Amino acid sequence: MTAEYPSATREIGMVILAIVALVVVYLMVTVTLAFGLFGAFVLVAFVYVWFFVWNADSGDLSGGQNCPSCGSRIGADEDVCEYCGESL
Repeated sequence: MTAEYPSATREIGMVILAIVALVVVYLMVTVTLAFGLFGAFVLVAFVYVWFFVWNADSGDLSGGQNCPSCGSRIGADEDVCEYCGESL
């Protein structure tokens, strides 16, 4: 049994992605106009550090496994994938 998402879910995801992209472009243009390119670079650096460093998952993933059917990360002691129901 494979996990398939309805097309409506994909469309919603694409709409959300487009909205996020427009907001990011708007913020970059606004910051660039207000503070110049240096301000834009500082904003990008701050967002990078915030997203990839401060919010990094510090959990140990070495004890888990990936479901062969859907690829979701699950615990090492699981017999059935909690996302797609595939028997491991």
